Amino acid sequence: MKKIVLIVLLALYQVTHLFAQPKVETSRPFDEPGNGWNKLLQLKNGSTFFFHFNKKDGIDVVVYDKTRKQVAERTLESNVWDAGTIKRTSVVGLYDIAGQAAIFLTQIEHGQTILYRVCLDAATGKIASEKEIGRLPPLSFGTNFDIQHHGVKPPTMVVEKDPVSDNYATVVFNPGAEKPEERMEVVQYDGNHNEINRAFYNSPGDKYKYLDYLGMAVDGDRLFLSVYVYNTDRSGGEEARVAVAKLNKGEKEFKQVLHEFKEKFDNTTALFQYNKATDRVQMLTFSLLEAKTDRLRNTKTYYYLACLTAIKGEDLTVDYVKQVVEQKANDYFHNKLGKTKELEGTLQQMILNKDNTVTVLTERLHSGNDRMFFGNIGITIYDQKGEEADGYAILKAQGGKGNVQTFELARRQKGLWSALDVSKNSHFVGDANNMNVFMSYDYINSDKSKYIIFNDLPKNADEEEDEEHTKVTSVSYTNTMCYKLEGGALTRSYLFGTPKDDDHNNFCFIEASNYLKETNTYATIMMARNGKDKVAKIAWVTFD
Repeated sequence: MKKIVLIVLLALYQVTHLFAQPKVETSRPFDEPGNGWNKLLQLKNGSTFFFHFNKKDGIDVVVYDKTRKQVAERTLESNVWDAGTIKRTSVVGLYDIAGQAAIFLTQIEHGQTILYRVCLDAATGKIASEKEIGRLPPLSFGTNFDIQHHGVKPPTMVVEKDPVSDNYATVVFNPGAEKPEERMEVVQYDGNHNEINRAFYNSPGDKYKYLDYLGMAVDGDRLFLSVYVYNTDRSGGEEARVAVAKLNKGEKEFKQVLHEFKEKFDNTTALFQYNKATDRVQMLTFSLLEAKTDRLRNTKTYYYLACLTAIKGEDLTVDYVKQVVEQKANDYFHNKLGKTKELEGTLQQMILNKDNTVTVLTERLHSGNDRMFFGNIGITIYDQKGEEADGYAILKAQGGKGNVQTFELARRQKGLWSALDVSKNSHFVGDANNMNVFMSYDYINSDKSKYIIFNDLPKNADEEEDEEHTKVTSVSYTNTMCYKLEGGALTRSYLFGTPKDDDHNNFCFIEASNYLKETNTYATIMMARNGKDKVAKIAWVTFD
């Protein structure tokens, strides 16, 4: 594949009339959440959990029942993990499993990283069960040297859940394991948290010295795994491959196929999902190819490659590999909207649709000097052969702090968060000075329609959609906008209803939101401003 600078270019359909206001229910008002991280989780039984993590008190939990009434409130306490050391805590998964809220979190203790599973009762929020389910030893000198000088990925723990059943699996990746064949351990559980499989992944014939975890997808009693395997020479060729592996229930060894890609994958992030209807594993990869420095201009240009790959679940062979460039949408952007610049985008999420098409979401992101810019949104739909079928774009301009990763939207929707992550803010992540929790956008993928949600200024909402937008730098004067994608058209409206005047605004914590597909309901923390007064509410928005 030809090396290119990744430019994602997407078509913008003309915005027409406003669509009907969705149903909105709200809780009783409460004070704006303070410093910390806030997250909502809706359970299929109707309960809604509101988590507030802060570095002083630990994890506060508020529970609402299916009538939207608050029924419980507590601060979690534990004898298994340390609820008072959130500053050393990361959340690696937040799911509804067996009718309970399941938090998967890691904590650093004496140099070791320990993975815990904490399950909360749906009615009371009390801890129903908690257990250590994984452990990483302290980094050795040799492993740290390989990370610093050989580009080896650091140790990590991952949790992935089957979107259809309650089965899930964990990956404990320890590149410095005493036995090389025990560097990557995978454990799978059923919906009752019973272990149903445990196995180590190793490259065929132990031919490759290094491993990089790329992704995992769980399908009932089996799972799929993607790993980049290589030797000291990371330049590609015969010394590096992308392995796609499968583990069935009761097996102790992975069946795997090594795939050769012309470009190297040594600096790659990926999303990995399984489509049961087509028996295809969809892999979206974003790879840094090279970086060139212009010393005269004191600038650095990064060259990336984005690929959408489909792997056959039966024999793990490649169905197709498509480079993500979006030429059709680029033509539309120039010819229909009269734009001269490219609509750049960073990959944010990959979604498998009911009709077996694939949606890829992007957002223009750039940062510098501890400042972050969240720009235009791109939505591209690919058919079952990986060809571009449709595309949309929405103009957006927002300012934040720090840095934001590739696939940030996918991370948020899984509940991933870390008190150790200072890339987004020089202060504690999620504190009141961090505007990022209100920035970026959400994508709602219902069976009937698709929606884009983000906070924007009233003047931008009044502009024609092809006009440049004023950058959002203060969220208190924004409203949450909702764009509906349906039948090749794009319409927009205010998510919480048209505001009365400039002194009234309704906006939301984008980062805290949660969508439950079974009820087609989007839950978020809504901030309601009336002049100088401002209160928070939990808002449940039910779409058609």
